Amino acid sequence: MTTLIIGCSFCSSLPWDHYTNKINWNLHPDIRVAAAPGSGNESIAARLLYECSIKKYDQVFVLWSGINRIDVSVSKNLKAVIGDCRFSIELGSTVWYHSGGISGLWTNDREQYPDVIRELIKNQYLEADSSYLSDRTFRSIITAQSFLSNQNISYKMAFAYDIYKRYFRQESFFGQADVTSPMYKLIDWNQIQTQNTLYEWAISDPTRMSDIIHPSRDAMREWILDNFKLDIAE
Repeated sequence: MTTLIIGCSFCSSLPWDHYTNKINWNLHPDIRVAAAPGSGNESIAARLLYECSIKKYDQVFVLWSGINRIDVSVSKNLKAVIGDCRFSIELGSTVWYHSGGISGLWTNDREQYPDVIRELIKNQYLEADSSYLSDRTFRSIITAQSFLSNQNISYKMAFAYDIYKRYFRQESFFGQADVTSPMYKLIDWNQIQTQNTLYEWAISDPTRMSDIIHPSRDAMREWILDNFKLDIAE
């Protein structure tokens, strides 16, 4: 059964462990992981549509990222003019630049982020409140769910963290959901796991963590098996 897993840096270690550079198990060959560090939910939804447009999948698993993460999209031709960035992906004729969060690397890494992109991200965050940031994520989820349902593709979704909780140090990457938004009720929350979230589960046992934010590759495999009932290894 062909499976697509979509997400941010939480999922990007699934093909290989870039924290330790060790591989003690191989990803199942029928599984495609499409994930990039810093990705926000708009680019995750766009990537889902792109991946499904070039290959047919039997099932899709989406691990939604931080609500406070903003993505900026430009044309591929414009990217050639303004410059590349390690925290970006090309999806056909569109390039998505990832902020990684309110205090992401875009704020101080001029070598990684072209000035034009830094200004675009900065201006998006100006006066942005929880309602505005939540609605960007909610539209992405609604789009993804509508597409998958229309195409009769089996899917499961979860958030990487507890969206109903306000964090302290991690708030820049995460973000609390605005449940008063009219779009909140348009989402099929029965298809999204909001309990036993990955981050909360992982930090309950320090051995599951690769750093202060990311679960280890082994922990990711264990959580996916427990929650999505899928063993991603051969």
